[in-house]
Amino acid sequence: MNWQNPWGAFKSISAYRSTRLKWVEDVDGSPITELDYYKQVDHYQLSQELQQSGTSFSDRLNWVAGLYFFGEHAEDTEGADLAALNTAFSALFGAPFDANFCQCLYIKNESYAAYAQGTYSLAERWHLTLGARYTDDHKRVDRERRGFDPVTGPGALLQPFGSMSDRFTQASPRLGLDYQWTPDVMTYVSVAQGFKSGGFNGRSDSLLDFNEYSPEKVWAYELGLRSDWRDKRLRLNATAFFSDYKDLQVATSYSKLVNGVPVPLTIVENIPKSHISGGELELTAVPLPGLKLIGALGITHARYAEVNATSQVTTAMDFPNTPSVTYNLGAEYKTPLTDQYAIVGRVDYTHKSAIETDLLNSPLLRQPPYGLLDARLTLDPRSGKGVSFSVFGTNLTNEHYFTGGATNYDTSLGWAFVDMAPPREWGVTAEYRF
Repeated sequence: MNWQNPWGAFKSISAYRSTRLKWVEDVDGSPITELDYYKQVDHYQLSQELQQSGTSFSDRLNWVAGLYFFGEHAEDTEGADLAALNTAFSALFGAPFDANFCQCLYIKNESYAAYAQGTYSLAERWHLTLGARYTDDHKRVDRERRGFDPVTGPGALLQPFGSMSDRFTQASPRLGLDYQWTPDVMTYVSVAQGFKSGGFNGRSDSLLDFNEYSPEKVWAYELGLRSDWRDKRLRLNATAFFSDYKDLQVATSYSKLVNGVPVPLTIVENIPKSHISGGELELTAVPLPGLKLIGALGITHARYAEVNATSQVTTAMDFPNTPSVTYNLGAEYKTPLTDQYAIVGRVDYTHKSAIETDLLNSPLLRQPPYGLLDARLTLDPRSGKGVSFSVFGTNLTNEHYFTGGATNYDTSLGWAFVDMAPPREWGVTAEYRF
């Protein structure tokens, strides 16, 4: 909802979502049900944002302020189906045997926030930006774990019913300063604090690891250039950044010995100190009417500066899913076809250097460098309204690569798997704009 009022513009954004997820994974990789992992999640969330924006002091101040609420409820059930083991032990003991187990989580989270930000024209070319956000998060999780008990039999409560709750608050400031050298060239510096609330390791295997992890905080520093040249036919943007993290939250999956038996374990832990630095360069050129050339380069250096003595993460490891070098090249050409339609062709190539998809940098889950080629041909209404038709292709070279995975190769059942990305695909789309 939008409302123009004497103070500026008021906006109300409301959203509700309900999701049900069911997932079964054949962990052992054999044709029999030796070890199947299953998961079901029922999730409901509601959010509401109220925002007012406007100008003051003879339009020298542009400001925005708002209130935000987010609430969610979820039931998360996961477990293991050991049908082959159950059949074998039933035959051995001559009685029904059920070693299946499941773990249930009941989650309730609420988040409240208030924010404000303003940009003030100090002089003709200088602009100062100040902002702040206050966040108040309330989190609660209840859990139970059921499975086979030698005394009471299957379906027994293996661990006492556990419950944890806490409140996380944070005031996060932002400061920025920019200078408009010309109407087409601007440089800026900014510093801002980010915040992610803490939580609980409800999916841990044991009560010992059912603990709380700390909020994640980051100070982000940025220096940038935004510029247009040659009558806006050439655009050059450059950015340098440095992020200083405290208690970075990372999710790790590994095996842990419980009563002498290795069991899979997934928990979130905090890395006391870590840093990410790098830069980005973007170039867009229009050498001919209708022809656009695009190029971008990104360099990222991410390192753990300090880790906990009990953590399996070391300072020599790379951040997961963080390639050190990325670049992309693209070309787009648009020309009139009829009085009503234009035809648009676009080709994009994206390259990424080697990626560690696993937090602990397992060699089995290291993705070598790869590149993707995509293309699209669109019949587009020249008026901007009406129906457009497109033919597209993605991963045209049919590159084989993966986006993640897991391994217990050296600590438990001797398995490892990867999540393969989509192969070459093509399709057609129709879009209506009004």
